[in-house]
Parts: sequence; structure tokens; C-alpha cells
Amino acid sequence: MLRTLKPIISRASTAAEVAALQTALTNVQSDLTDLLASNNIYTPADAVNGLVINSASSLTVAEALGDKLAIVNGGVTIENTATAAMDNTRLQALADKFVTITGKLKYTHSGSSVSSVDFNKLTSTGDLQINQNAPISLPKLTTAAAVDLSATTSLKVTSVSAPELTSVTSLVDVNFSQATSFSMPKFKGE
Repeated sequence: MLRTLKPIISRASTAAEVAALQTALTNVQSDLTDLLASNNIYTPADAVNGLVINSASSLTVAEALGDKLAIVNGGVTIENTATAAMDNTRLQALADKFVTITGKLKYTHSGSSVSSVDFNKLTSTGDLQINQNAPISLPKLTTAAAVDLSATTSLKVTSVSAPELTSVTSLVDVNFSQATSFSMPKFKGE
């Protein structure tokens, strides 16, 4: 870049040309800043389980990753149980950071004192396994590989909503006897 600018700078003969060059340079710097800021990708060190969130301390570690969680190049495992003792407001804020997960998203929710989590911004994932004793909501999910929606107590799953989901490679274990709403209007099948 500097090699490209040097000949142009040496030919600049007026203040207007120098000002135009400064403007161009400022725009290039701005574009570079935007590019670097948008390169928020996190690759978990554990290739098998991915990013594991299963305690208050692992939640804190994941929160420290910030916006890098928008794109996870690997998997995410979240075990939201009473023994994990995670703050649900913080966990929901973290779940809202996920947009694309290239590996498997595995979410387990259990315990009467544990609130469920929705993946409000998730648009795509590799495999998806949600075992949640509460309504399941995936409002922006468009694609996934193998999808397994299950619950240890299916009586608590009163609705399943994935309004943007169009296709999956397989859809298994979708049996919720108490669900009054099952919404996948754009789903075209496996």
C-alpha cells in the first residue's frame, strides 16, 4: 500500500491534491479498521467439544471473548443445569452473541430452578442438539445439519419455533406431546 502511495504523493503538486490524497488515505484506514473489527471469529482449542460453558467460571471466560462469538469456527457445548449455577441473564446475553457456529451446538437445560435460553441471533450451525425442558425458540436459524430437539420431560416443551429454518440434513427426536405450537413454516425438508 505504501509503495502505491509514494509515487502518487511525489506527483502531488497542489494543496488540493495533497488533501485528496489525505482523504483517500483516511478512507483506506477506515476500511482497514472496519475489516479488522468485523473479523470476529473464535476457534475453540478443544476440537471435540468446542467451547464448553458448564459453570459460572466458564461462563465468565466465554463472556470475555465478547463479539468474537458471533462466528465460532468449531462447536459450542452449553450445560445449563442447577449444579452449573449460571446466571441466566448473563447466559442469555452470551447466547445472543452466536450468529454462526460451524461445528455442533449442543445445549442441555435441566432443573426446575434453571431458566431456558433462546438462540435469538443464531442463523446457521453444523449439527444442532437441544435438550431443553422448556419452549424452544430459534427465530433466525435458517440452516443446520443434523437437528435433534429433545427433552427429558417433553411435557414442559409447550412450543417449538424456527420460523426461518428451510433445510436440515436430518431431523430426529421431535416428539412433544404438550406442544400447542410447532412452527417451521419455511421448512422444505431433509
